[in-house]
Amino acid sequence: MYELLLFTGGIYKFNEFKEFIDDLGGLIIEMESFKVSRGMYFLSEEVKVLILVPIGEKKK
Repeated sequence: MYELLLFTGGIYKFNEFKEFIDDLGGLIIEMESFKVSRGMYFLSEEVKVLILVPIGEKKK
């Protein structure tokens, strides 16, 4: 069995997060990234990721 989780956060070390999910035996279902800017100035970039992880691995 798997649990459906939503991760929201910055993209710093996101590649390591993807590897961690893969090591747990989970799957990334959907990823949405968005940028926050004000005029010409870039303020931040964030992602929303929908993931499936095994039920026993949720605590990690």
